Amino acid sequence: MTSGGLAAVSSSAFAALYSAFGKYDVVHIHAEGPAFFAWLPKMFGKRVVVTVHGIDWQREKWQSGLGSKFIHQGEKNAAKYADEVIVLSKGVQDYFKETYGRETHFIPNGVNRPQIREASLITDKFGLKKDSYILFLGRLVPEKGIRYLVEAFKNVKTDKKLVIAGGSSDTDSFMEELKELAKSDDRILFTGFVQGAMLDELYSNAYIQFIQLLLEANGLAAGKDHQFKGRYDAEKNAVIISLEKDEQSALSPQKCTT
Repeated sequence: MTSGGLAAVSSSAFAALYSAFGKYDVVHIHAEGPAFFAWLPKMFGKRVVVTVHGIDWQREKWQSGLGSKFIHQGEKNAAKYADEVIVLSKGVQDYFKETYGRETHFIPNGVNRPQIREASLITDKFGLKKDSYILFLGRLVPEKGIRYLVEAFKNVKTDKKLVIAGGSSDTDSFMEELKELAKSDDRILFTGFVQGAMLDELYSNAYIQFIQLLLEANGLAAGKDHQFKGRYDAEKNAVIISLEKDEQSALSPQKCTT
């Protein structure tokens, strides 16, 4: 377990202890790791609600060792001790029902539509113009399949750039791995974390937005039938891809054609 992981455990433990003795009616815990301590406020008569954002112990950075075991136990404690469990996807809802026989509440995340902006900041900083790039935007973590996106893009003949926007999430070594993989292709651009007007411009002027997941928010393998799944969402102007974790060939340029 990393130092960041230990800090998260200790802060979750102290928060649970504080809430257990505090004058609160309801304690709302977010994520499976902190839910390890759901029993503490419950033991002191508090109503406990746990929101599960994903099956976190399946993420690559927690695939082995104490961290994975701790988070997995947090999932079990959420199912056992929480008065109510909220999930963000139907897949996780099915998972809790099938695994623990536990009923949950499905409340998906909501997002604000970005303000449509002409390319200005992104032109000045990155040399990007409208429809000149393909956009990936998100946390740079292995389960989003970004390494396969980079590998596939390097084999595509196009003058468009691949813009990878987002920052590390306790995954600095993976981010360096991506940059090493991409360094031979000057069409691939890493912007780092973006927000505000810069973020709106990236959304507004992308040719397409590329979304791919090895581990969906529902915590289950994206392609249970081991087949490539993709669709073009005209309203969002996005190519949406999901694939099985070991289905590396699914992102070949031929299969990505829409």
